[in-house]
Amino acid sequence: MKNFEELLKNYEVREGTFIYSLNYKYIFDVPEFNKLINEVVSYLLDHKMDNEDKLIFLKYFYWFYSRLSNFLVSHLNKKDLYKIKNWNLKYLFLINRIEVIIDYVLDDKIEILNDYIDEFGTFKNCTFPQEIEIFKK
Repeated sequence: MKNFEELLKNYEVREGTFIYSLNYKYIFDVPEFNKLINEVVSYLLDHKMDNEDKLIFLKYFYWFYSRLSNFLVSHLNKKDLYKIKNWNLKYLFLINRIEVIIDYVLDDKIEILNDYIDEFGTFKNCTFPQEIEIFKK
């Protein structure tokens, strides 16, 4: 797992990581999020993993997804003491990237991530799809 340095830093909730910013600063740090996703996708595309490696990866990446989901549920609650200061509905698009990655790893279709990067832009320079009606309401 040494090749998933950013993922492990987030797992340990180290200062300067996406999870740290969300948990302690109440900021959805898009550059840190993209840094993590870029590392994960680059590694997945460049390395063949056996089933044991996939389980190890999924353990940490699912933890990240679960932790993020828990923060969103609590910090987006109107009665919560803390709010995500820079929340934007468009961030749901970013969070969907995690689901896509997990699905492709589970389905042994990691190579399809190449198409995903082309379709949605690069992970370094976050781009969003055209706004749809749900965001305008």
